[in-house]
Amino acid sequence: MGDFAIKAAEQRWAAYAPPGTAGLFAGDTLLHTDLAPHNVLVDDRAHLIDWA
Repeated sequence: MGDFAIKAAEQRWAAYAPPGTAGLFAGDTLLHTDLAPHNVLVDDRAHLIDWA
């Protein structure tokens, strides 16, 4: 594999965010926002997944 840069979330989403708000995407927490029945598996725990 070659070298490549991984952009931070605030860099990746800056073009889609209103001016001056891209910094709101900065941080070290992952949030899964596609909560749909087919993205949750339940056994003794709930597991959030994304088939895409």
